Amino acid sequence: GGRIPAEARRSLTDATAVLQRVASDLQVSSGDGLIVVAKNSAPPPAAGLHACVYVARTSTGWFYVGETDHLPTRIDHHRRKPRMRTAVFAGMQVLRGGKSVA
Repeated sequence: GGRIPAEARRSLTDATAVLQRVASDLQVSSGDGLIVVAKNSAPPPAAGLHACVYVARTSTGWFYVGETDHLPTRIDHHRRKPRMRTAVFAGMQVLRGGKSVA
């Protein structure tokens, strides 16, 4: 991760709260909480060990919600798109059920 700009924090906080509610509603076991990946940063290697649901927020405020079995690869693919190059990501690992439960 890295430092997240102040203007992005509230929206990212709101989005991660949604992820937590979704996990709770699905009665999914989550790992150590959230993985936050600031713009121009890469997720930690351990982020690829579990399926996860994630939210991406671009610098223009656009949101994308997705699911993946390997967050580092998915973020790399997103960042190849112009509007996603500087996106901030927040992901919640799903330890039980894989990405299909999301």
